[in-house]
Amino acid sequence: MARRPNIQPWWLVSLAVLVCGKTENATQTDNLLWGAYRPNLYFGLRPQIPQSLLTGLIWFGTQDYTSVSRARHACDQGDGLDKYSWTEYDAQLGGSQRIVDGQNNFELITEYAKFPGGSHGGSWGARVRGVPINPALPSRISLVFYVGLEGLGGFDMETDDNENGLDGDVIFTGSSPELNDFTLKFVDAPDNTILHEGKHQAAFTKRIGKTHIAGFRVPSGEVWKAKDVVMQNIITHAREAIAPYQDPATGPPDPSFTLQLNDEVLSGSNLYAVQKIFSGAFSFDVLFESVSAGQPLDGKALDAALQKLKVTYDQKFDSTYPVPTELKAGTDASSLKQFSKEITANLLGGVGYFYGTSIVDKGFAHEWDEEDLNTPSESTDKSDVKSSGGKLTEPRALLTATPSRSFFPRGFYWIPPASYWGMG
Repeated sequence: MARRPNIQPWWLVSLAVLVCGKTENATQTDNLLWGAYRPNLYFGLRPQIPQSLLTGLIWFGTQDYTSVSRARHACDQGDGLDKYSWTEYDAQLGGSQRIVDGQNNFELITEYAKFPGGSHGGSWGARVRGVPINPALPSRISLVFYVGLEGLGGFDMETDDNENGLDGDVIFTGSSPELNDFTLKFVDAPDNTILHEGKHQAAFTKRIGKTHIAGFRVPSGEVWKAKDVVMQNIITHAREAIAPYQDPATGPPDPSFTLQLNDEVLSGSNLYAVQKIFSGAFSFDVLFESVSAGQPLDGKALDAALQKLKVTYDQKFDSTYPVPTELKAGTDASSLKQFSKEITANLLGGVGYFYGTSIVDKGFAHEWDEEDLNTPSESTDKSDVKSSGGKLTEPRALLTATPSRSFFPRGFYWIPPASYWGMG
C-alpha cells in the first residue's frame, strides 16, 4: 500500500494556531489547564485533572411551578432552546457563549477568562448575565452555580451561613494537591433587579432578595450528578414551604419565594450550590483565585480580560482564516465572517476532558469471520488467541473534540490501522 506523505493538513495547522497561539507558546500548558472541558453542559468549567474541581450552571424560570421540571443543565434538544453557541473561544484566554431561552424569555451570556500566574494553573473569572428577550413578558429566573471537589483536598464556606439566605458576596476557600490553596467568590452586579412582590410575600420577607446556598456530601466520583442533588433539595424545600397554603381561594405562594435551596450546609461538604433569583436583567461573577498566583480578582479585572478575549479572538481569526477578497455574488462578507467565527468557536468550545476506563476489544475479524471469534487458533501461544469481547482498560485521560454537545457529548478513542499512517 502506498505510504501517505508526512505532512499536516492546512486546517490542522490553522486550528493549532487558534488553540495554542504561536509555536513557542505551545509548551505553556498551565494556560490550558482550565477550560470549558465539560461540553455536555451548557456551561461548566474544570481543569485537566482526573479528580478535582467541577463547576456547572443550572437554571429554570420562576414564572410558574411547572418550569422547575424543565431545569436546564446538560445540553438537550428536548429543552427547546432557540440557540446556544460559543461566539468567541480561545483556549488560552477563555470564551463567550450566547444562549437564547425563549421559553423562559431570557437571553443568557456565559463568559469566562483566564488569569495566568503562579505554579498551579492560574486563576479564572466567570460571568453569567441575562436580559429579557421581550420586556413586556414575565422575565423571572433562578440560577444555581455549583462547585464540587473530587479526590483529595477539601473546601469550606468562609461566609457565615444563615437559615434565611445571604446578603453580599459569598466566599469559599479550599485546597487540593494539584491546585494548592484557592479562593472562590460569588459577586453580584450592583444593579441587579430582585423580585420583591408576589403572592404571600409578607410571609417570606426574610428570604426575599437573598442568595441561597446548600452544602452536600456526595460520594467520590458522583459530583457529575449535581443537578439531581440540587433540584431534589429545591423541590423538597418548596413542598415544605407550600404545605401551609392549601386553601384554593388564596393559592400557593409565588414560586420565587419557595423554589429555593434550603440554606443548610452539612459539615464535610464537597459539593456547594449557590442560587440567585432575579426579575429582569442581571449579572453575577464567580472568581476563582489561585493563591500561588498572588493576583486578587475583581469585576474590573474580569471586564478587561473579557474585552481582551474578544479582540484577540478576532485578530487570530482574521490572520488564520481571512475572508476572501472575491466572494460569490450575493454573499455578505460580514455575515460569512460571523458565521465562520462561531463555527470555529463551537469546535474549540466543544473540546472536553475525560478520565476513566474504556471497553476495548483488541481482537479483529472481518464480518465473515465473526462466528470464529471465540475459537482459539491452532497456535499454542496464548497471545495468539483472539479476544472474546471487550474488556475494561486502565483509567486514562482523554482530551478530545466532541461530535455533538447534545447528541454525542463525550470523547472516543479511535486508532486507524498502522497502514493509514504509513507504518504498515
